[in-house]
Amino acid sequence: MQSTEFSELNVDIIDLFALLLEPVERLLESAAIRQHGARLGVTKIRASSSGITLEFGQAVAIDTGRLIEIIQSRPDVYRLERQQRLQVNTQLPTGPIRAERLLTLLATLSVHSTTSPTT
Repeated sequence: MQSTEFSELNVDIIDLFALLLEPVERLLESAAIRQHGARLGVTKIRASSSGITLEFGQAVAIDTGRLIEIIQSRPDVYRLERQQRLQVNTQLPTGPIRAERLLTLLATLSVHSTTSPTT
């Protein structure tokens, strides 16, 4: 599903059941993030209060030049490990903030992106 499809699904669910409970919103966000990551070749996504980890598979569809720019611009925040794991060291206190940062990071790594990551 594309993110617009998740948005449409969200609207349909609200139409049927009224406002969503927070756990349901988090579940829909998580599904959208994982689906976006899978399109880029991300095989594993982890987010915690201390940062984000993305693990890449063999076939990736990311802008590698943009990835290098990001790492070089903030080596204290972004680190590539074994050429398959991107570690982002930043404080992410709540679920909604984590989801927003993950989506921004994935959009930034997408080929033809004009988005800049936030730390």
